[in-house]
Amino acid sequence: MRNLIFKLMVIALIPAIACTSAPETAEIPESTDTLCQLWIDAWNARDVAAIEACFANDAMLITDTVYSGIDAIRSGFIEKAAPYFQHLTCSKLYESISGDMAYHAGKYNHEWIINDSTVEKASGYYTMVWKKSTDDSWKLAVFQTN
Repeated sequence: MRNLIFKLMVIALIPAIACTSAPETAEIPESTDTLCQLWIDAWNARDVAAIEACFANDAMLITDTVYSGIDAIRSGFIEKAAPYFQHLTCSKLYESISGDMAYHAGKYNHEWIINDSTVEKASGYYTMVWKKSTDDSWKLAVFQTN
């Protein structure tokens, strides 16, 4: 009899346990275009602070060198490249957005400028992984380019 009562209690509790509400999810952007445009505008303005603001504090930037953390990214990459970087364009090839993560991959073109003259035109591919931070802003967790 006790066994039967226990089984009935378990069966009665299953719906209550199974029907708990799902946790709230972060607001998901419709596309990564706005995030990418912030990146493009910051580079084209050669604005070191705005470029840095795109990154999370613990971000990684991967080129032929790996930079880990915002200080390394700023001093090792942004401050060195920004003065010579101009006319960046990005063409999205793929994106995926879910919860608090967004992935954006594409092709870029830009020019290296010295003394107001183009010294090189560069192109290649990039991958951006954006993560929603605790203050609800989206920051680059990983940026990779060739």
